[in-house]
Amino acid sequence: MCVPCYAQQWQNTTANLVGIQVDQDYFYLQGYLIEDHYYFKLQDVSYIMNSSQKPFMVQWQEADRSIHLYSGHNASAVQPQLASQEQNLQAVKSDRNVFFNASAITMDAYNIAGYTYFQLQDLARVMDFQVN
Repeated sequence: MCVPCYAQQWQNTTANLVGIQVDQDYFYLQGYLIEDHYYFKLQDVSYIMNSSQKPFMVQWQEADRSIHLYSGHNASAVQPQLASQEQNLQAVKSDRNVFFNASAITMDAYNIAGYTYFQLQDLARVMDFQVN
């Protein structure tokens, strides 16, 4: 008897504090290094982009379990939480649908401790801001 099984792509990762400059302001965000790229929580990136020329808002749609990003809208005033650097958290490849201004987009993402994390470079490409 053959029973179908689906392997999730996952790997261990550790939180790191990463310094990021937005215009003239400096921020530290919790990032996770996965395959030589840092991944950041969407809400944290949205918060630090509030005062920039490219603010965006993040909304979770429970009905279809998707993530929606809207340009030109300020994020909530909840500052990023810098948790302790926990060792060996599992990063699981995310299969969530993501929309930017109502259009479906594709980006690599990982679920870590119940939150979805994205590469800053991918967000910059979609939302038209620069990362150096």
